[in-house]
Amino acid sequence: MINQKTVFILGAGASVPYNFPSAAQLRNYLTTSFLGEYETVYRKIAGGDNVLKEVMSQFEGLITAFRKSSIISIDRFLAQNDDPNIIAHGKLAIAFSILKYEISSKFREHILNQDYDWYTYIFNQMMDRGSPSSSFDISKNKISFITFNYDRSLEHILWESYQHSFTKMSAEDKNNKLSNVPIYHVYGSLGALPWQSDNESIPYGYDDLLWYRQAAQGISIIHETVNDPRDISEHLRTRISLAENIYFLGFGFDVSNLKKIGIPESINKDQMIYGTAYDMLDAEVNRVYAALGRTKNNKNTHILKCDSRELLRKFLF
Repeated sequence: MINQKTVFILGAGASVPYNFPSAAQLRNYLTTSFLGEYETVYRKIAGGDNVLKEVMSQFEGLITAFRKSSIISIDRFLAQNDDPNIIAHGKLAIAFSILKYEISSKFREHILNQDYDWYTYIFNQMMDRGSPSSSFDISKNKISFITFNYDRSLEHILWESYQHSFTKMSAEDKNNKLSNVPIYHVYGSLGALPWQSDNESIPYGYDDLLWYRQAAQGISIIHETVNDPRDISEHLRTRISLAENIYFLGFGFDVSNLKKIGIPESINKDQMIYGTAYDMLDAEVNRVYAALGRTKNNKNTHILKCDSRELLRKFLF
C-alpha cells in the first residue's frame, strides 16, 4: 500500500514503454502514415468518391501545414492555430492515432523492455498483502494520477490487473473500488472505458470510425481549457499542494503544462519531488529544477536521468 499522500504527474514518456508514441513519434506517424490509414477506414462508410475526396482534402491541408510548421507536438501546433476547422480535424486525427496505438499497445511480458514496466511495478506497490482477497480495496492507497496524455492505458492496466488478482470479489465491487482511484486527464481523454461508465463509453483499443469521432470530443487543446467547464486545474493545484510526495514520470516539464497545474506556486518547500529526466542534457535538467522553483542541492528534490520504473524503485516505498 502507498500510505503517504502521493501525486504522480504523467507525460507522454510514461506511456512509451507500452508502445505509445512520444510527441516526435506521433508527429512522424501523422505526417507519414495517417492519411493513408484514415482513407482506408473512411472509404468503408463514404457515400461516394466525392465525399471521400472532400474529407481527405481537409486532412491533407492539416497534415501539410503541420509538416511544414516543423513543430514537434501536434497539440502545440493546434494550440497556436485559430482556425476551428483545422482544430476539429486535428482532434480527430489525434483520436484516430491514439486509438490505433491502443490497439497495438503491449503490457507485462509482451513489452519490448520489461525493465521499463512501471505499470506492473506500481500496481504491486498498491497491493495490501495482508488483506484477504475477498475485501481488498485498492482505493485505500493515498494516491492520485494527473496525466497529460489522452490514452487510457493506465486505467486499462489497473482494471485488468485488479480484476484478475482478486477473484473472490465481484466484478462490480472491484469496478466501484477502482473508480475511486483518482486519475485526472488534464486535457481530456479518448473517453470513459466500459467499466467506468454505462453511457457513451469507448472500449479500450476499439477500431471503429464512430468511436474516433466520439473520442475526439473528449480532447481539449491547451488554450481551450481556459474557459472550459471541464477544466479541473484548481482542483489539481489543491491536490498537489496537499501531497507529501510528487513524482513526475515521463514528463517533459513544458512551462505551459506546469503552469496549468499551478507549479511552482502550488508546491511547498517541505514536499518531496522526484522526476525522470530520461535522455536530457545537464543544461536541460538544470532548467527543470528552475521550473520547479528548486535548486540542484535541494535535499527534497531528485531529478534523475532514468526511466519511470527505476525512479520508483529508488524512491517509492
